[in-house]
Amino acid sequence: MNIVNLGSWAAEFDNNGLLWFSDFNYGGLYKYDLNKRKIILEHFFEDIEIDTEALHRRLIVRNNEILLFPLNDSYVRIYNIDEKKERKINMPDQFLDGKIIENDKKVWAISFDGCYKFDFEIEKFIKDDFLSNIFSLIDKEERCNIRINATDNYIIACNNSSKSVISIDLINMNYKQFNLNFINEKIQDIFLINQRYWILLEDSYDVYSRDIDDESYIKYEAETRDLENHNIFAPYSRIIQWENHLILPNYYGKSIMKINLNNKTIEPLYKNELDNQESQWIDYGAYYYRTIVYEDYLFFIPQRSKYILKFDKNLNLVDKYLMQNEVNAKFIEDVMVSRKRKSVIMHEDDKIFSVDNYLKCIRRLEESKNVS
Repeated sequence: MNIVNLGSWAAEFDNNGLLWFSDFNYGGLYKYDLNKRKIILEHFFEDIEIDTEALHRRLIVRNNEILLFPLNDSYVRIYNIDEKKERKINMPDQFLDGKIIENDKKVWAISFDGCYKFDFEIEKFIKDDFLSNIFSLIDKEERCNIRINATDNYIIACNNSSKSVISIDLINMNYKQFNLNFINEKIQDIFLINQRYWILLEDSYDVYSRDIDDESYIKYEAETRDLENHNIFAPYSRIIQWENHLILPNYYGKSIMKINLNNKTIEPLYKNELDNQESQWIDYGAYYYRTIVYEDYLFFIPQRSKYILKFDKNLNLVDKYLMQNEVNAKFIEDVMVSRKRKSVIMHEDDKIFSVDNYLKCIRRLEESKNVS
């Protein structure tokens, strides 16, 4: 048997403490008993090629079912835990890959045609006229370029190029538009936390914060500048609030960071050890996106790393869980053959890797056979 690293954007705990996740690299649904430190492959999705990557953006556990909303998939997939069966629900016409919004168990999908809210009772997307009218303000050609997030009962859409923002209040059913003209750098993403917008940048560890009601802003400067010297894109994947902490999971940066609100700086919280990355078959550092609060602990779910990280309320690292699984040699061979046949693979920002990088991926996959 061979060992491969797993990773996920779509993960959630059920009521029994099992962690369910859709694997980012190999297209399967897994469950992880952290107490027993045991990972089980529960289900391979129907009609999916063995090497398909980045299938799902969000996983929701509801009653005895697992609902999976797409990143690069063509359906919402619902897996019944008791019956061990899968059913599929079509996405709205002209759905934009990855444009799924989730807020407090509510889910929307953005398409060229409008905005659709998922009705969990009838298992169907219904057009949301209020949000569709707002998103109609954005040119169809620009909708692929916007970053969309939902926090604090707001949906925030930001055009990375023009730096224009639409902030939608879901409680009062209104919105406002403004520009982030005070920022010279290229914007990666924007979030709303504690009545302030938090703006992440490309090629910079610094973060801006702007008041929700006026144009006053604060720049938080990072204590470290250790961006990887290759494929520099963005150090952070997102910003989250937990207890009284503001935390920045890492994307291409080497460390998970935290914001010090007192002295307006950004400090390292956890630096990924080199051995976390040795068996990765993409030539980047570790990468965390999904975070989950469960039983008063904060869990970081990796997309490129060996370990799930578990922190307590004081941000002390209290445990790590291997995010690896055994696969047979035939599975490894099938994945490699499929990827060699395609000659290229796709990265998260939809840029095609060069053949040189592709071969490097294959080499790292072959090296993973020797991981013990």
